[in-house]
Amino acid sequence: WRMATCHATRAPVRYDVVLASTQLIVEVYPALVLARRHQAKFVAKVHHVLAAQEKRTGLFDKLFLWSERRTMRWMNRHGDLVICGTPFVEREYHALEGRLGLPRRENTTSVGYGVDLAAMPLAWGQPRRFDAVHLGRLHEHKGVFELPAVWKKVLARRPGAKLVVIGEGPHRARTEELCRELGIAE
Repeated sequence: WRMATCHATRAPVRYDVVLASTQLIVEVYPALVLARRHQAKFVAKVHHVLAAQEKRTGLFDKLFLWSERRTMRWMNRHGDLVICGTPFVEREYHALEGRLGLPRRENTTSVGYGVDLAAMPLAWGQPRRFDAVHLGRLHEHKGVFELPAVWKKVLARRPGAKLVVIGEGPHRARTEELCRELGIAE
């Protein structure tokens, strides 16, 4: 619906930046149309590069892969900034640019995913077993290879802090190995 209405939508103000929150065509196309109409900067966020994932063979998978190739071309040609969730996703993004024969754009950055603790009311005085929880599939797409180094920095500021990692995935063993190498595994 957004893809159709973006051509007729009249915004009450002029935008300076229009952000597509994912690289999916239902986000990128309307954002690109609005950015062009408002002569605004076009920014897109990339959470995963679907083409880099294995076992994409079904009808919906093929549709998503087609749309990813289409939006990749738009982001490469018109994007003022592409924000990738992790350095791994940024590498996959540039690899897909190469496979599509697109020039490598240097308008790409990775920001990671984090939590601003200052913005959250925390129960520091309450008893707890863990100070932080990582919950999710253990895959490099999720930034798990950066997790041990980040937690080591936390430990430098809060000695004795406890992290629990909940989840399974193809990179659990490597993540545990990185923790052992950094001397933070229990």
